[in-house]
Amino acid sequence: MKIVAVVDRIAGDIAVLLVGGREIETPFPLEYLPPVREGMVLEFCIVANKSLEEERRREAKDLLSKLKRRPTSGE
Repeated sequence: MKIVAVVDRIAGDIAVLLVGGREIETPFPLEYLPPVREGMVLEFCIVANKSLEEERRREAKDLLSKLKRRPTSGE
């Protein structure tokens, strides 16, 4: 999925983007963008990452298992 956004303004370390055809105002950290200026048109390509999703689910499950095995205070 591709989404087009226009840099409306820059406020500190945030770029305020007007996203999509409805121009939804969306704050976005400058650190995740290439060098931008007001009026610049950006194109975002959004894809699902199933392998990363599965990895994070495993990590969360492992962490939860470790927490469940920990003795609680007072035992």
